Amino acid sequence: MDEEDLSRIFDETRDKYLNDVEENGINDKETINKLIYNLVRCNTYGVQQNDLFSSNEELSEVPANHLKYLMIPYLMGCLFNKVQDINNPSNRIKHINQSISQHAKFIKDLYKYNLVEKRDQDELNKLVKDDDQEQDDSTTSNTLSKRAPNLTSSMNDRDSKIDRLRRKVQVQKQLKAVEERKKALATSKDATSNTLDDLEREYTLTLISHSILDSIDQIKLSLQEIDMLQFALKQNLGSMLRAGNSRQEVPQNAPKPTMVKITGMDTEQQRMGVVNDLQRKGISASLLPQPQPTAQDALANRVMRNYQERERIRQNVFGEFNPPTAGLEEFVEQEMHDVHVREAKEKAAKEREAARDMESESEIDLETYKAREWDDWKDANPKGKGRLT
Repeated sequence: MDEEDLSRIFDETRDKYLNDVEENGINDKETINKLIYNLVRCNTYGVQQNDLFSSNEELSEVPANHLKYLMIPYLMGCLFNKVQDINNPSNRIKHINQSISQHAKFIKDLYKYNLVEKRDQDELNKLVKDDDQEQDDSTTSNTLSKRAPNLTSSMNDRDSKIDRLRRKVQVQKQLKAVEERKKALATSKDATSNTLDDLEREYTLTLISHSILDSIDQIKLSLQEIDMLQFALKQNLGSMLRAGNSRQEVPQNAPKPTMVKITGMDTEQQRMGVVNDLQRKGISASLLPQPQPTAQDALANRVMRNYQERERIRQNVFGEFNPPTAGLEEFVEQEMHDVHVREAKEKAAKEREAARDMESESEIDLETYKAREWDDWKDANPKGKGRLT
């Protein structure tokens, strides 16, 4: 596979994962398996066959267009975690272990490039410990499954979770800033190939930093789910053994009862009334119990409910409880409109106040003139002047 085909297949697989699986929630087995198959092809026939990465090279020596292939294990870990097998918890545990192995491989492959912080390395070592001998994927999966119950207490480290969340938010802001610079540079006439390569390198490295934090969170959640599934398997085994011990043997020559289906009866009380009428007529009758779900169905429903609850908490616990209702430009326009409205109201109020002051002054002047005229008239016409003598 040449580098052109490798880049095309990888970009198509990554875009399909982000658009179909993450955004639209498409997680059927056929789609997931096809995406995993494409990533395996990219890793085997593209990265390994062409020797794109060397064990003794520095990060600055890796071409910018090759850095994205470091995320192949991360994408495979995310896809393995999306494989759902509700009716078979054992297979679900196997897929979760494969997801953990890929996420751990993704982080450990970045050690030589010094892209993983010391606190993240320590956190990974607490969750997944290396064996003395190298193991294949299946053996590693079994080892992880056995260790999972012993890691329950370490998965409740609240401080480290909050710290990773803060760093995630910071990295997301950096990604948005780099994306805006890429868009601006794409339309610029001054853009050169070196500038575009440097910007692409910065974007990929920032995305890798975000993926490291997400991998650790996914490993923790996966180990919690393994504990839950193993507990459900133990509960299911115990219920099956109890059901087998309490099973009663039925004589081979026992006559088969005649069953009559009663329709049109919505409540159990109405159906019981029909049974009592038959018994009064001398017919042996009883009401069959409602069919109960099997232990396998109950296990599947319980696992599905726990998985849905986990996803709900995962999406909402650190979500935006008060999301913005308008964009920045709309907010600025609304604020400017409110300022103009307030200024207009204040101006109108001042004009009304001034008008009232002028009216009051004119009324005072009119009363004064009337009083002066009356005084002048009284001076010119003293009291009793018109009285006849």
